[in-house]
Amino acid sequence: MKSTKRKAPPPPEPVVTIELAKGVPMEFRLIPPPAHTGVTEPGAPLSFMMGSRDGDADEGPRHRVIIPQPFYVATVPVTQQQFAIWTASPEYDKWFETNRHLILDGPEKHRNAFPGNAQHPAEDLSWHEARGFMEWLNARKLLPQELESYIARLPCEAEWEYACRAGTDTDYAKGDGEAVLAETGWFDGNAGYKTHPVGMKEENSWGLHDMHGNVWEWCEDVYDPKAYAKREHPWPARAWTEEDSGSDVILHAGTPNRVMRGGSWLSSAVGCRAAFRDGGHPGLRFGRQGFRVFLALPGPAEPVKPVKRAQAAREREGGTTDQATGRPQPRGPHKPPPAGRGRPPARAASEPAAPRKQRIPRKPPSP
Repeated sequence: MKSTKRKAPPPPEPVVTIELAKGVPMEFRLIPPPAHTGVTEPGAPLSFMMGSRDGDADEGPRHRVIIPQPFYVATVPVTQQQFAIWTASPEYDKWFETNRHLILDGPEKHRNAFPGNAQHPAEDLSWHEARGFMEWLNARKLLPQELESYIARLPCEAEWEYACRAGTDTDYAKGDGEAVLAETGWFDGNAGYKTHPVGMKEENSWGLHDMHGNVWEWCEDVYDPKAYAKREHPWPARAWTEEDSGSDVILHAGTPNRVMRGGSWLSSAVGCRAAFRDGGHPGLRFGRQGFRVFLALPGPAEPVKPVKRAQAAREREGGTTDQATGRPQPRGPHKPPPAGRGRPPARAASEPAAPRKQRIPRKPPSP
């Protein structure tokens, strides 16, 4: 009599590559949960410490975040070549006609600020365009059969920080100090006011490049400078919402800012730290903003539904919409989106200056 016992599913592949078009691959690395990495402390399985002890005010308090299952992360930010597969397609034309009202500095189709560099990160793109790319990617069903239950999406910022740290507890994935950063990322100290080809700097221990600098990376979360103080401990990793923020949400043109992580070619070393947080209006484009693809099983961090035209119209007029109920909310104070750190770019730009966040003095090194 044959056994009816079901075979255990095969372990996830450590490296997965999909092909967006002939000769245009996208590689992903498996990011294990903390219990498999030694990051956790006794009695706190599947969690890691998020935030900073002595960084900016919005980086604390440090708190435990639960990462319940492994996920995949693209080894580099989305490149100009990869992004162009979508923007040159009829699907993008259709998406743009439907969603152009969400782009505040348009209405023009996407153009890179540093064009003609296939292996440089795609940039000068909005949060909405990053999510549009994910929708297009999911519709194409390019994942291998063993990953058919996974979806491509933006990360929640807890997932982003966890992947960036790669089991470390230092300012950068390879240690502390500008000398360490110079080996792992492009920032205002070595970038020369421009982006650079992805994958040229040293990877972290999980095989991810350019997590520090080159371009900011959009996350799904609403930016709230007090988010960490409001969270239950431990916090189950998911995207922070406008409902979570309440009156502390930072609005620009009536719309909540979205989280950006990692710093850029224009950021100081401080702005490229693993714990550093910033935010920007989801409809604005800057030559410092890009994104990275995460693959995960559907769950708490799954993106919210696309913004509808009527909702976007209310937001442009100064109102907001509750993501859970779809009802209009009162208008909040107008605040410009932070735009990064560093000296002004050498080239002419119309991008708004970024208000500096409150700084918490660094602790002096031990003698």
